[in-house]
Amino acid sequence: MRIDITNVYGTILKIYELTTKKGYVLCDIDTHDFEKGFYLYRIYCNNKRIGYGKFVIE
Repeated sequence: MRIDITNVYGTILKIYELTTKKGYVLCDIDTHDFEKGFYLYRIYCNNKRIGYGKFVIE
C-alpha cells in the first residue's frame, strides 16, 4: 500500500510505503515540512488507486 502527497500542481512531495497488519493500515502523516496551502493525497494498493482526497494546512 502507498500514499502519495502532492501539491495542487501534481508535484509529488512525499510518498509513504505502508505494510498491512491484520487487515488494516495505520499511518501518521508528518506535515511539519509543508507550507500553508492546499494538498492532495492518493492511496494505492497493488498499484491501483483505491482512494483520494484533499487537505488544507492553515
